[in-house]
Amino acid sequence: MPELKQLHAGHAPAVLAFELANRAYFAASISDRGDDFFDQFTDRYNALLAEQEAGVCAFYVLIAEDGSVLGRFNLVDIEDRTPYGRPPPTRMPRPRRC
Repeated sequence: MPELKQLHAGHAPAVLAFELANRAYFAASISDRGDDFFDQFTDRYNALLAEQEAGVCAFYVLIAEDGSVLGRFNLVDIEDRTPYGRPPPTRMPRPRRC
């Protein structure tokens, strides 16, 4: 059964694979992150973990039994408990039919 887990350093390879596998799908509904996002993935990922450690944001991943990422959930601007102003960014691929 899939499990919701808080993002940690060990999830990096699976998160990158998820982002790459679903890039075209996400780009169809929100602006594409561009090649720079993937070229600088490690630095950006470490920055996210630092923000989470500081309590500014909280990041979660839905992990399949095989360790792959099924979805990402980002809670941002939580340090002052003010509303975000719009729904938090969520990156979920469209459901796949079996």
